[in-house]
Amino acid sequence: ANMLLGLSSLMILIAGFGLLHLTGASMHAHWIAGKMAIWAVIGIGAPIIAKRKPELKVPFYAVAMGLLVVAAVLAVLKP
Repeated sequence: ANMLLGLSSLMILIAGFGLLHLTGASMHAHWIAGKMAIWAVIGIGAPIIAKRKPELKVPFYAVAMGLLVVAAVLAVLKP
């Protein structure tokens, strides 16, 4: 499961950079930095929480869902 998460995270990152190139967005935009930070927190935090603190899986899931909503808002509004 961790390998699948790692591979899918890498593919999401590569696809995101591809979409940035196609849209012509600047890499220095604040919304891009926010989305990358959210990607890193979820991609790195999920396996760590699952292995070391299994009792925190449910709260982390709730936080991750909230972060995904924030990421979607950042992508749509591009503040």
